[in-house]
Amino acid sequence: MEENTASTPDIAPLVSVRGLAVIAIHVSNLARSLEFYKKMLGFQEGEQMLEPGVTLQAGDATIYLAEGREPAEHEPGTRTGISLCLVAPGVRANYERLRDAGVRIVHEYTQASEFFATVGIADPDGNVVELWGRA
Repeated sequence: MEENTASTPDIAPLVSVRGLAVIAIHVSNLARSLEFYKKMLGFQEGEQMLEPGVTLQAGDATIYLAEGREPAEHEPGTRTGISLCLVAPGVRANYERLRDAGVRIVHEYTQASEFFATVGIADPDGNVVELWGRA
């Protein structure tokens, strides 16, 4: 029988993570992606951390757009299994504005309760961005 080491409390971790610094998103066209994240999601350019990409901030969320990868030949959401989940109050209204603006919807608006709703969209490279928050 295999031993489950994930729940063994007496093993010290090799690294003690203290938080999330930034999420790097690899894009095929930096100018197009900058326009999407700024115009559609309200990110603003932040303090530049690395070159040649661009650091963007919205609230306490920081992303780094790095140019250099070709778009995947997959449907949105199947590229890496990772999606960027952002807190955004008024999810239904945001969904309607994004849909009307022609943004690709990959997960339709879902309201799980009066306190939580979500919608998934795709950025220009097919990276999934989910909006989470109150309806």
